[in-house]
Amino acid sequence: MVILNGIPNTAMPPTRLFGDELRLLAAYVRSLANQPREPLPGNPALGEAVFRGKGGCLRCHMVGGEGARMGPELTRIGAIRGAAHLRQSILEPEAETPNSFAQYRIVIPLPDNFLMVELRTKDGRIRGVRLNEDPFSIQIRGLDDRLESFLKSELAELIRQPGASPMPSYRNTLGARELDDLISYLLTLTEE
Repeated sequence: MVILNGIPNTAMPPTRLFGDELRLLAAYVRSLANQPREPLPGNPALGEAVFRGKGGCLRCHMVGGEGARMGPELTRIGAIRGAAHLRQSILEPEAETPNSFAQYRIVIPLPDNFLMVELRTKDGRIRGVRLNEDPFSIQIRGLDDRLESFLKSELAELIRQPGASPMPSYRNTLGARELDDLISYLLTLTEE
């Protein structure tokens, strides 16, 4: 039923599949739980040091109530994402950020729940993630993790940046060993 109906207010949309197609999809999803974990190079303890130190991950992410709220909560990331996905997210953070939700609006009511914006005010430019917007105002979480609200009539410019992510690529920041260690650490994060 979850596959058929989706999960309201999440990224899990309902499906248009029925009958045998739906049964085959459900069987495939169940088989994923039986896949053996791939052995990974890397040391989780060293990866935690990268996470807390050189990577600066707690400036944007939260683990077990510690850290910031700009990026996704990572307390259970190891239970819901595999090594390949984590590697791509670290090296190519914009790869999964949709350019638009328009393709889904025909089928399901998906909000633009993650949109980078840049605002120009009389005091300068502010970049952040849109939290709420109506015809008259916009509220954002700035890259400094501060919540801010603006009347659109007071803005000199509002630039929406679909497909953008505030997370930088770590391709030129972390060495291969540090990346393996970091991924190994993230895969240990499976607690509720």
